[in-house]
Amino acid sequence: MTRKMTQTDLADKIGVSFQQLQKYERGANRISASRLWRIAVALEAPMTYFFEGITTGSDALIEQPIVTPWANELMALEADLPASARKLVLNMARQLAEREAAPA
Repeated sequence: MTRKMTQTDLADKIGVSFQQLQKYERGANRISASRLWRIAVALEAPMTYFFEGITTGSDALIEQPIVTPWANELMALEADLPASARKLVLNMARQLAEREAAPA
């Protein structure tokens, strides 16, 4: 509601039916980590949003990682790639990072 998004809109964005989204909301079905990530991306919220107030056994707070908007989109798309394409994308990213880090 705070994002001005209907359940149907959110369901479409994460690739499930409206009914499935309702089951997630009611707790009737579990949500996988990858699906939870897609929900966070669709809502433009950090993953930690879903865990606010939860502490570990040592009462440590969950720290929010620094993630850019394009990284969120890349992570959401990654779940739809076949394993062979994931490896290619990872290798390409490594090569680009190495090229940028190398002295000119």
